[in-house]
Amino acid sequence: MRSARCVEVVVSSNICPNCAETSLVEISLTVGGHKVMLSSCSACESRWWHKDGQTSEVTEVLELASQGKR
Repeated sequence: MRSARCVEVVVSSNICPNCAETSLVEISLTVGGHKVMLSSCSACESRWWHKDGQTSEVTEVLELASQGKR
């Protein structure tokens, strides 16, 4: 049985570390018991991830997602 995943999409007032744009889209979800968030800047198209509030590489998030399919 697969666990339920909650997804939340918001327009954030955080600042893009690449171009200093202040309007970002953030997508939060729970994967493998961890809260992960994708932040995306529409101005420069930069994207970055956080896992449990800490900066994370996309490969780590993908590993969490693949563990749920084993």
